[in-house]
Order: sequence, then C-alpha cells, then structure tokens
Amino acid sequence: MDILCKHCGEPWDMAELHDIPVNEGTDQCLTFDDARELFYRYGCGVWNYSTPRSKCTHDPITTPERLEGIAELQAMMGDDIDGLASSYDTLPLVDEDVGTDEWIQRYPILGAMVRGQRP
Repeated sequence: MDILCKHCGEPWDMAELHDIPVNEGTDQCLTFDDARELFYRYGCGVWNYSTPRSKCTHDPITTPERLEGIAELQAMMGDDIDGLASSYDTLPLVDEDVGTDEWIQRYPILGAMVRGQRP
C-alpha cells in the first residue's frame, strides 16, 4: 500500500521503508519504525541518505490543502501506518475544504482509529 509524502504528495510503497540505510554507503538499514518516523518528518527526503537528512524538495503534485491533510493524517494515525495508508481516500478533494473534525464525522471508522478503537 502507498503512503504519501506530506511535502509533495508523491506516493511511495510503504514496503520501501524496510530498505532505508542508516547512512550512505552502509548495508545496515533503519528499523521500520525509525524509517516511518523519518518519512513523517522528511517525506521523500528520507531517501536522501546524506547526513543530516533533509525534507523533500520536490515540487508538489497536489494542492496545499491536500498536503495539509496528509500531514494531519500522519499525525493522527501515528504508528498505525496500515490505517494511514487506507485513510487517504478520506482526504478532501482538490477544492473541498474540510477540517479534521469534519472528516471524523463523515468517516466514523477513521474517528474510531484516531481514538485507538477497532471499528
């Protein structure tokens, strides 16, 4: 399943988080949780193996509102990356301005996941 960069909106297969080197030129990879945290912080920049890593600098492929929604979902879902990947369809469409509380009202399953409950 894909996860989206909060800086540009580019989709990435979440399985790629298993193969992120600790540093450039090493075969040792980050743990999945560490790679996820770096992806949440830097987006596509997590694949910039230089030290220190920096955030994604790609041109956005979506609207600023959708990028804000991606960032909010990442913050809400935390370590539930499977829930995150399956929640992107709850994001507003291009010209729809909807806040987080309204998403939760529209999508009760998302609200339950945010509260740590199983729907």
